[in-house]
Amino acid sequence: MKTAIKELEQDFERLTETSMRWEASTWLSQVNEGRFDGAHAFHHGYIYWFESYAHLVAAKAILKDMGEDYSVMNDTWSEQWCMTTTYAELVWQR
Repeated sequence: MKTAIKELEQDFERLTETSMRWEASTWLSQVNEGRFDGAHAFHHGYIYWFESYAHLVAAKAILKDMGEDYSVMNDTWSEQWCMTTTYAELVWQR
């Protein structure tokens, strides 16, 4: 089971373009300025951007399999799909 989870984590990481911590103190002003279309949840803790909608859909399936919560948004500044989630990618787990 541990090997399967590790593979899911690696697959998720390969789908993302970049990630950052998702904290109100950093992002609230940009949310209020309309940067993100969609529901935002600061309690998730992390935000990930994706090159394509197909990558986002695959990432949603992985997070669902791992039991992680997420919320999808569109970043109007970068014109990319993104999601906030409770999942901490491998780089954030160190």
